[in-house]
Amino acid sequence: MSQALVDAFEHLKRVYKPNVVDKQTVFYVSLGDAADQKWIMTLTPAECTATPGKTEAADVVLKMAENDFVRMVKGDWVPGALDFMRGKIKTNNVEGLKLLKDCFA
Repeated sequence: MSQALVDAFEHLKRVYKPNVVDKQTVFYVSLGDAADQKWIMTLTPAECTATPGKTEAADVVLKMAENDFVRMVKGDWVPGALDFMRGKIKTNNVEGLKLLKDCFA
């Protein structure tokens, strides 16, 4: 597990905006070519937690390269529609991904 990835999740916890979500929402974040890194990120009205691991009970699944995730969190890259069409980012819930922007922007 890279330090940059750990730092990215710590950053997300620090900049989380409380009360954007009104109920618990679970994200399963799978990063890397072979899904090397698996994380569970839970958003509640009060806080954001992120722990390594896998879950079958996610509201939103996000799959992408680890370095792209780190760049996105740092604000160095903003994914667009072409990234989804080209498979650079995969999800089961595009609307759910918008929560990331709302909760951390």
